Amino acid sequence: MNIYNKMELNYGSETGRYPCPVCVNLSSKPYYHRHHSTKYLYNEMLSRDQESVDCLTCKEVHPVNLKEERLTIFFSTSTVHDVVKEPDIKSSNHFNIETICGGTIDLLRMNFSLLYYNETRPMNVILSGGLNDLYKSTDEIVHELFLFKRNVLQQNKLNTFFVVKMLRPPKYCWLPRNGAQPTPAGHSAQPYDNKLDMVNALNAVIGKMNKHLGYENEASFEYLGMRGFSKKNEKGEEVVEHQHMLLRWREHMQGAARCLHLDDKLRKVAFKKIIGHIANNLVKE
Repeated sequence: MNIYNKMELNYGSETGRYPCPVCVNLSSKPYYHRHHSTKYLYNEMLSRDQESVDCLTCKEVHPVNLKEERLTIFFSTSTVHDVVKEPDIKSSNHFNIETICGGTIDLLRMNFSLLYYNETRPMNVILSGGLNDLYKSTDEIVHELFLFKRNVLQQNKLNTFFVVKMLRPPKYCWLPRNGAQPTPAGHSAQPYDNKLDMVNALNAVIGKMNKHLGYENEASFEYLGMRGFSKKNEKGEEVVEHQHMLLRWREHMQGAARCLHLDDKLRKVAFKKIIGHIANNLVKE
């Protein structure tokens, strides 16, 4: 049995200090980012006649080519990048992972086309992204989500597509119950730009898209890093207001306006939501 040597092969770009080998054919200008790509590693292994892998997802040694009837791929950004390397993270169902730190929806879509467009098996594609696109308009982001969906479903009529509802980090989304918005520090600092309504609108679109595609039970990141408070509104109806738990965000020591990434425990919670979605919605008995 020939298992890969981790010192010789890796999943793509581990540090971002050098041009990304996975994305080298996407642009004449090199990408410098951290990129974890199951497909890139497997292609490299097969080119070297290495047939077995010590799989990070399954925590088992298995053939590189599992010959599954369907292939499941999870595309995401830094939100859960490299969580799969944690020893206690294990999925009973293998799936490929493609995470790009700083990746936009469009860059993730291009990687789907680059790495998987010649795949002959049906695919289940799961997408978590959008935070790195918030400098665009809502309509532009919605267009890119639907373009990704179209590319996946046109590649094979048996493919499925699912989008995870977006995280609402304090850096971009300020909740009313948080109190006063962060104030800029220094004369050159930009004022806080609250994208909460924009992200809520995008999550509403994502929810409708998923329901249209047949998903009633959703894996969602939108409430991670928050706590909920029940109250009654003016009509006497029970409602829940949310507030960020700033200590559950990696950058909390730098101030609320810098909080973008969940702490390590919640990153595991997020990744386990994906494992659960695959087990509950995509695996057929």
